[in-house]
Amino acid sequence: MKPPFPYFGGKRWLAEQVWRWLGADVRRYIEPFAGGLGVLLARPGGPRPRWQEVINDEYAHIANVWRAVKYHGDQVWANCQDPLHEADLHGRTQRLIAVEASYRDAMFADPTWCDPQLAGWWIWAQSAHLAQAVVKSGVKSKPNATPQGVFSVAFCRQAFDEFTRRLQTVQILCGVLANCDHPRLRIVLSGYRGSPGDEALMAAGMVRHDFSAPVGHGVKGQENRNNELEACWVSRACLGGERTQLGLGLE
Repeated sequence: MKPPFPYFGGKRWLAEQVWRWLGADVRRYIEPFAGGLGVLLARPGGPRPRWQEVINDEYAHIANVWRAVKYHGDQVWANCQDPLHEADLHGRTQRLIAVEASYRDAMFADPTWCDPQLAGWWIWAQSAHLAQAVVKSGVKSKPNATPQGVFSVAFCRQAFDEFTRRLQTVQILCGVLANCDHPRLRIVLSGYRGSPGDEALMAAGMVRHDFSAPVGHGVKGQENRNNELEACWVSRACLGGERTQLGLGLE
């Protein structure tokens, strides 16, 4: 399943390897930085009875989108179907930015609270903007000449309904999840090797796996080396904990 909006930094392309580390039959799975749900949606075999799946994101609009898709999929779909118009794009983006803090408070107070209209607007704007970070920053940006996500020709209502069905047993949170160092936890973190925290994670017993991101995932320009610096830190409880160099084939 592919998310209904583009999400820079998503790890959908790495999900197969992540599930090798975690084990697809793990009974309790937490995705602390939900984003586009690249790993959860790629879980082999999907959910099973009595399994617990939890997703979380500190960014309120991500949590709102997935809650609204779970509880009010029809309304979300209806609100992300408008034609692309630059004036609407800027206006909706400013509205999304204005309510973000209050939405976080509302979701803390009620585990089922969500706003289907603005969830649809966020998906619509995230799919339309040339620069995806605009939905957070509010800097004016031209619409993408080749919009993605819900504007993609390949995306349809049937695909959207699949998300609603998939999320029915998933708990959706908004906030910061505390770290836990229990030795039985299977933890996978992603980032750049050499970044703050790299040495601390390895000193804590995490095993770093280095790899190169596929073409197109690395940042271009001044930071075009990022795709060569990507890494995952894996707890020793994970399956196959030995250190490896992962290339494009994720061998």
